[in-house]
Amino acid sequence: MTKPVRPSAWLQVKVAAVALLAVVGAGVSVQQFAAMTQPDPAVTYVAGDPGWAHVNP
Repeated sequence: MTKPVRPSAWLQVKVAAVALLAVVGAGVSVQQFAAMTQPDPAVTYVAGDPGWAHVNP
């Protein structure tokens, strides 16, 4: 049986960078999913908003 070869320092840095990107990406995704659970004020009627011009209150 041979001893396992230790990965180079450069490989360890690259793996750490990818892990950091994955953690940051997961954090951003969780934040965006949490924001989607809040009601969107843009979908409620706003008097004078041109987007609601077709609505008769």
